[in-house]
Amino acid sequence: MKKILILTDIFNRRSYIIDALALRWEKNGYKVCKHYGTKNIPDADIVILHIDSTIVPDKYAGCLARYPVVLNRDALNISKTIFSENIIKLDDAYSGPVIIKTIANCGGIPETNRIKYKWSQLTLQRNWEKVSVLDPAKYPILKDKESVPAGVWKNKHLIVERFLPERRNGLFFVRYWIFFGQKGWAGRFGSKEPIVKFGNMATKEEIVPVPEELKIWRKKLGFDYGRFDYVEHNGKAVLFDANKTVGGGHHMEAYSTQLDFLAAGISDF
Repeated sequence: MKKILILTDIFNRRSYIIDALALRWEKNGYKVCKHYGTKNIPDADIVILHIDSTIVPDKYAGCLARYPVVLNRDALNISKTIFSENIIKLDDAYSGPVIIKTIANCGGIPETNRIKYKWSQLTLQRNWEKVSVLDPAKYPILKDKESVPAGVWKNKHLIVERFLPERRNGLFFVRYWIFFGQKGWAGRFGSKEPIVKFGNMATKEEIVPVPEELKIWRKKLGFDYGRFDYVEHNGKAVLFDANKTVGGGHHMEAYSTQLDFLAAGISDF
């Protein structure tokens, strides 16, 4: 019996898609173990590095050297400064709309050691030089870079990007590519809100082809499993989020068939 080890940390207590995949692997005869932290890590045929942090601590990478197959072994840094091609500086000649984001993934929340912030606090904080956490569903969108508060430019935790939406018929659209090995799919859906999430979806999902640009980024970032969020703006794929610990496992019943397909990607390893 092959053994799959999901290596995570003590803060990984919410529901993830990896948990839904693990149930499928167990039904297919694999032994699946979830281990928290770096002490007394058991043997396994396949290890899935599943640390919900923008930068994986060195201790995790170091303890995995003895394992021959480690998924996302090289996906150790998903800071937006690594892959964003739309970051602008204060003196850049750009006059279009902009969006303020955290450099860290998911509004910087994983970097807070899972302190429970109230979303109202995240949206009302205005000492921009000290802000380190933002509500990722409400990143500020401004008409131009001149409207960006001065403190943002001085803040090492924040970036300013060109706001490049995908729009059609008065709606904003987002695309995503979720993959595990060679299995996966890309989808597209719309919302009335400029920051499009599954929670504010206003259209049906449609399957779309995976852009070659994203395949290149996947290789550069070292992803074996994960999800990329992107838009198509003026005919070009614009990657704006790379996630190696995909959430949503608690409401995946509607995606049962797709998850069966995704789980089959374990055989690629």
